[in-house]
Amino acid sequence: MDKSPRNNFKGQILVEALVALTIVSIGLLGTFSLLSNSLSLNKVVSNQYVASNLAMEGIEVAKNLIDHNILALSPWNSGLSNDGIYEITYKSDALESAGLIGSCQASDIAQSARVLNFDSSFGLYSYDAGSPTIYRRGICIQNSLDGKEITVRSIITWIGRGGADFNVDLE
Repeated sequence: MDKSPRNNFKGQILVEALVALTIVSIGLLGTFSLLSNSLSLNKVVSNQYVASNLAMEGIEVAKNLIDHNILALSPWNSGLSNDGIYEITYKSDALESAGLIGSCQASDIAQSARVLNFDSSFGLYSYDAGSPTIYRRGICIQNSLDGKEITVRSIITWIGRGGADFNVDLE
């Protein structure tokens, strides 16, 4: 019987290789999981970015309507004096009452507002030409009792991945 130190280490390289492969596999699985989560969150952030810009556009169009009234020497709130929920696009010259019902809540806009379309040839969102998107926009107008102030809220709603409801609400 050979009792040399060499015989005590038989199979050790195989065990070390299996342990090393296990550690590398666990590290790679963690990395792939992180990348997968990162990609799905990237889509959420992208949707929020587009929605924020659409909400800003809604506020800007309402401001442009006020500016147009002032330049036309009309009352500043002409066409904006009725409280309600409206739809407007970048080319609107007046508020479009599309029969939106409810209060200025994101859930009401999600149920009653039309879907915005994206025209890829011009890179613009509207209710006209283009392919349907996931976004709905409602502009809420609320006048003060004395008629000297107006509150404009632009609410964008959409349904994200997994059926979750998202919204951006700017005032």
